[in-house]
Amino acid sequence: MRIGYAATALGLGIAMAWGFSSPSSAATIIGAVGATVSSTFSGDYDIGNAIDQSGLTAGYTSGVDDFGAYIAGGPLHSQRAVDIEWFSQSHANAVTADFDLGAVFSLTGLAIWNEESGGAPTADVSVSTDGLAYVLIATIVPTDNPQGAPYAADVFGFGLALARYVRLEISGCPAPTGLFSGCSLGEIAFRSDAPVSPIPLPASLPLFAGGIGAFGFWGWRKRRKSRARPL
Repeated sequence: MRIGYAATALGLGIAMAWGFSSPSSAATIIGAVGATVSSTFSGDYDIGNAIDQSGLTAGYTSGVDDFGAYIAGGPLHSQRAVDIEWFSQSHANAVTADFDLGAVFSLTGLAIWNEESGGAPTADVSVSTDGLAYVLIATIVPTDNPQGAPYAADVFGFGLALARYVRLEISGCPAPTGLFSGCSLGEIAFRSDAPVSPIPLPASLPLFAGGIGAFGFWGWRKRRKSRARPL
């Protein structure tokens, strides 16, 4: 009976922990707060252009707006390059770009506006919570957009991944129809099913678990003394 009670109570504690830490069903759009890249053509074509919404026909509020509703609105990216798109150095066929979301989110996808004159033909997507250890979660092949016209977003989904940092390892540049001899990107944004950092376990849970441990230790000592008592 004592063991059954303790197991039931511990099971309840674990259920409470999962309940508090499970993500919301809302799907919000998340923009990066910072980015670095291994190659840049010049300051006018900095990687910051790919996260500041400067080339989009409609903006969004990161962490607030619904991802699906925003994409359904069909926001396009301008083909004008200076100050609104990122470009690598000429003849850079492979580039690594890291995006900092500012906090840990439960990511389930991303939207990428693939610049039409260079582009990102293929990209491995990896995620990290600390910016040190990355885990590959997807390989994407964005659309090779036609030259000289505004372009739409490609949306890619993947299994839920906790991440603060997202890495794109772009390769195969330029795209087959590209006129620029390197890599480029218009904009990138992310889909989160939980618009806040993962919620920690309730503060009371460690005390609760400690109480169960103490209860079990008391029962063990009592049984040991009972066995050791002389007849």
